[in-house]
Amino acid sequence: MGRAPLPKYIPELDGLRAIAILLVLAMHSCGGFGRAIAAWTLHGWMGVDLFFVLSGFLITGILLDTREDPNYFRAFYVRRILRIWPLYYTILVIAYVAIPHWSVWLTLDPARRGYWPYHALFVQNLVIRELFFDPLVVTWSLAIEEQFYLVWPLLVRTVPAAALGRVLGGIIVASPVARWVTFLVTGLSAPVYMTTWCRLDGLAFGALVAWWVRQDGFAFAALRRRGLVACGLAALVAALPVEWPGARLMKGDVLVYSVVALGFAGLLALALEGGPRDTQLARVLRGRVLRYVGRISYGLYLWHPIVYSAVDHSRFVLLLPGNQRVVGSFVAQQAALFAVASASWFFFEAPILRLKARWAPERQPPRSATTAY
Repeated sequence: MGRAPLPKYIPELDGLRAIAILLVLAMHSCGGFGRAIAAWTLHGWMGVDLFFVLSGFLITGILLDTREDPNYFRAFYVRRILRIWPLYYTILVIAYVAIPHWSVWLTLDPARRGYWPYHALFVQNLVIRELFFDPLVVTWSLAIEEQFYLVWPLLVRTVPAAALGRVLGGIIVASPVARWVTFLVTGLSAPVYMTTWCRLDGLAFGALVAWWVRQDGFAFAALRRRGLVACGLAALVAALPVEWPGARLMKGDVLVYSVVALGFAGLLALALEGGPRDTQLARVLRGRVLRYVGRISYGLYLWHPIVYSAVDHSRFVLLLPGNQRVVGSFVAQQAALFAVASASWFFFEAPILRLKARWAPERQPPRSATTAY
């Protein structure tokens, strides 16, 4: 296993996080602008897949760089807890305890209020068979990542580094098979979308990039070639007419998530290539606005269902006439959300993240893998 050739800070990754969260926000806030715009923003679900690829890359990089440390497990889990749990459990308390007593503008259906143990244990994606736009709609993806954290550090620690690529390849191949079997058994699309065994290929593609760039003989020149090939293959499959023989597999979500993950892994490779070459893509991703959005993306992700619903039911929006309500609601939603997420970052998340320094591994991973993540 070669030493990681990446720089200590990779600002392009913040830009990719920004793209991921903006895709999700567009899907949940642009539906009122007409069919043409809604048809495009409905694809915003792919932002979650980009998050999965980034998470697989960053987490695997951290684990590979610290796999020989004596405090490997303790440092990893404490730092993950400090990043994920404080804001997550704050949202749970707001959803299950505070919101039902504050007003009627946002409620959790009484039939679903009994789900709180599943949310508290990060198993909601395995139990809840439907997605609702309620305060906790987005937390299924966090459940997948938390379950991934339970197993993946052990595998990285125990599996020989040279064999890890084969393990990841097996996961990538097995995921669409798992989706096909899950759909045959349940007849439902939600389990295919949310269950952990159906969505591991996104994490695995990102992890494969992290593993590959740490191999002996790695060269940045190869990033561009492989990134372009991955993006090209994904675009080719996506562009095939719906009449092609494999269309039913795509429509049944058997292959579509793998294709999206492959494309985003290629985009990640091209972003990493921008470090030494200063490409146009890298310059865009390093933009100050995108980097800031990426930094607060976790707060944007968890807060937006609550903020969007609050704005939609506010007196300001309800009193607007006709078409003005659509535009006014959109502008107010974004302004309120970015204000809340920024306050959450500066006054709540960032102070807690500073505690991670006490649990730093002896062999420091790249700064990009730990800053704001």
